[in-house]
Amino acid sequence: MAGQSGFGSMKSVTTRLRPGYLRKNGVPYSDSTEFTEYWDVHVQDNGDQYLVVTNKVEDPVYLEDQEVTVEGRLVQFLWRNPHTLVHIMVEQDDGTNVRYVVEWGSATQLGATGVSRESLRPGDYVVINGNPGRNAEDNRVRLLNFLRPSDGLTWGLRPGEVFD
Repeated sequence: MAGQSGFGSMKSVTTRLRPGYLRKNGVPYSDSTEFTEYWDVHVQDNGDQYLVVTNKVEDPVYLEDQEVTVEGRLVQFLWRNPHTLVHIMVEQDDGTNVRYVVEWGSATQLGATGVSRESLRPGDYVVINGNPGRNAEDNRVRLLNFLRPSDGLTWGLRPGEVFD
């Protein structure tokens, strides 16, 4: 068609992102995430045009198809956005202790599910289930659910207590 720009596709890849969420209360991502966008212009037989935008997010930090359980004493609870962090000391088979960093939802998201900055305290014994870090030496876990056996406090087992 005379006077019109060409049709086709465009792709952009964004890396070196600041850790955060794709949208409010959405999927968390790490600083190693690669965000790819595809823009495709389609023209129908009658001449109507439409733009299709497709997004692909690849985050190499956590293995989302695997789960691990770690348990130990809480040493630090960092209540913050974009991610709340739980640090626990986990006793290994040889008797040594290893510090694990467990990534949880934002303070905003957790507050909406009844969790507060006072919910967990140093010394609490917790059992955490989650996705392991891709690099095992990093001792990282993305929290799916947890239990504090002393009083039965749980998170991640009721509707709405998830990262979607």
